[in-house]
Amino acid sequence: MVQNYYYAQPHQVENLYRCLLDASNVREKLGFPQGRLLRRIAMSGDAFGTPAVDKRGPEDLPDVVWECEYPDAATREHDFHAVDCQP
Repeated sequence: MVQNYYYAQPHQVENLYRCLLDASNVREKLGFPQGRLLRRIAMSGDAFGTPAVDKRGPEDLPDVVWECEYPDAATREHDFHAVDCQP
């Protein structure tokens, strides 16, 4: 399992999420695993600002996580290099 953590600039959570969603769709079109995007959501009672999309929690928690499962490290390494070579 690979997880990449992403931290948005203030008020940019939605833009970050959409950009990563587009990138995941491009991966799929190129024949690579799309992976899965996870968004941090605000829970009721959070004392952070509005709108809900930009509620910020502790600094060590990412706003968006991209994750993908691979059967082994060699497959992940191959995927990494193959994607890196794509324009």
